[in-house]
Amino acid sequence: MREEKILEILEDWNFWKRKLDTGVERGEYLERAKTFLETDMVLAIMGIRRAGKSFIMRQVAKDLIANGMSPNETVIVNFEDSRFTDRSVHVLDQIFETYLQYLDPEHKPCILLDEIHLIDNWERWVRTINELDKAKVIVSGSNAQLLSGELATVLTGRHLDLFVFPVCFEEFLRFRSLEINDKLDMIHKKIDIKNAFLIFFISKFSFSVKNQQKAPRKVYSIDVGLSNAVGFRFSKNIGKIAENIVAVELKRKQSRDLLTEIYYWKDYQQNEVDFVIKEGLKIKGLVQVCWDISSVETRKRETRALLKASKELKCNNLLIITGEYEDEEKVRNKKILYTPLWKWLLIDKIY
Repeated sequence: MREEKILEILEDWNFWKRKLDTGVERGEYLERAKTFLETDMVLAIMGIRRAGKSFIMRQVAKDLIANGMSPNETVIVNFEDSRFTDRSVHVLDQIFETYLQYLDPEHKPCILLDEIHLIDNWERWVRTINELDKAKVIVSGSNAQLLSGELATVLTGRHLDLFVFPVCFEEFLRFRSLEINDKLDMIHKKIDIKNAFLIFFISKFSFSVKNQQKAPRKVYSIDVGLSNAVGFRFSKNIGKIAENIVAVELKRKQSRDLLTEIYYWKDYQQNEVDFVIKEGLKIKGLVQVCWDISSVETRKRETRALLKASKELKCNNLLIITGEYEDEEKVRNKKILYTPLWKWLLIDKIY
């Protein structure tokens, strides 16, 4: 690659002449990274995609600069940048030599190689730089991608691993500007914690506002994975997860149409419809979520509830969201549509 092109790419990812977005600081990982950097070992930041590895790298570089290192003594290389067309180990030499020539760091630099696994045979290059003490080296990649290579053999005894996980509940609250430092905070900020959009509620439909307020509400989680992890009494049943996904998507669409309201419906015989879509004074749609509709009894139960709600609420837009089944049928002169969840999620309508 041409030196000018390399510099053009590097300039976009570094603090040399600009401020970079470093996200919300994840203090635990930052402090551990700083401790690891006090050794003469390579720091390997690992984790699943989208766990925040790249932001932690930027936070490390920003912290080094804040503590006295010149911006020119850090170099971040993001190998997911499509402008890096050469994926051979030779490009690492080009990048490092170009950096040294044009930035001319006064002291030993810190080189941060993001998504390094995209470069073939990178492990031996990193080992050489580390053994010759030419730079502090930090690499990042997913667990499988880094550990499946030669990291465990070529760099045996020469690297320390920092495993990054998706945000935990405490971090989630911090991202929402809710600091919980002690038990008193937990009590004092309890309401602020239920309003952080971690969970939301859907009320039972009734033509009487008083009855709506008295009826129990259904609870859903904004993050299905988080709700399962921390145990908000969500069943592991995939049908309940699918229902939660539909609830979140309806909430998302509702936020774009302030006239739309979302309820559930239930009669005295315990027939229930998962979602009632109301627009102004009119009921626009009735939605059931049933992952597996193959059972005759299940099908009867779901359609019976839809038909009863349809009659009471005077709505003929009837939908059952399923796992894979797709069809339409007429029951008692009313059409019921069956649509797979994945397809419904791609339809830009409220129902």
